[in-house]
Amino acid sequence: MSLEDLYPLDDLIQVIYQSTDRFVLTSATDDDSWTLTLALVSSTSSKWWKKVLREGDIRKITSKSIKEFANESLKAISGGELSVSDLESSLITLVIDPVGPRPVQIPLDPVWTDEALRLSTDFVFSVGVQAQSRQNRISAPSHPMPPISSSSNAPRIAEPIAPSSSIPALAELEAKQEQERKRAEERIKALEKEVKSLSTTKQQNYMKSVTPANPVSLPSNNSKANPTRVKRVARKMQFEDDD
Repeated sequence: MSLEDLYPLDDLIQVIYQSTDRFVLTSATDDDSWTLTLALVSSTSSKWWKKVLREGDIRKITSKSIKEFANESLKAISGGELSVSDLESSLITLVIDPVGPRPVQIPLDPVWTDEALRLSTDFVFSVGVQAQSRQNRISAPSHPMPPISSSSNAPRIAEPIAPSSSIPALAELEAKQEQERKRAEERIKALEKEVKSLSTTKQQNYMKSVTPANPVSLPSNNSKANPTRVKRVARKMQFEDDD
């Protein structure tokens, strides 16, 4: 028994409408497993379930050959012949071809927050990759679109930037700026000396202006409070001598 015959079930997606609930089912295969994921789309909450089936699991759900089982499951999934049961339980069941003579029931395990976030991210990435074949549109356009001039819709990888040829010019500019800075410092020092010299000259001129040219000196025996007092005393003493 080879699981390579499951390739018809690879890269499938289908929407399930059941009462007021909406589900999104994805199907993917590899060399040794078949992976089913189911997401509940709701305005109040979102939930994920997942099941990885290997050879022993598939033997339990069908007595047919892998190739026959894969073709019948492909027909049911593509035709929307799907349903979800046990919604009140945490372990819900996906039913393939529920109205057929032999419905296939596959229990799904709940997916917790971290893995649910990873599944959501992977799904969005897959949508982006698939959209590249449709001129980067999520769904096929309903009317003809003009062709894109580019030969490929694949994202372009940025090329490494070559070393710039303007590096010598940049070094020359920096040297010139350094020279201008030094000249500016020299001008500032010269101005400081000039200002200091002017300040000293102004101070000397001010001292000359407030100092009198011919200062007046008073006799040492005169009273500073009343200079004429000494003269009156001298006259009185001279009169007494004459008498």
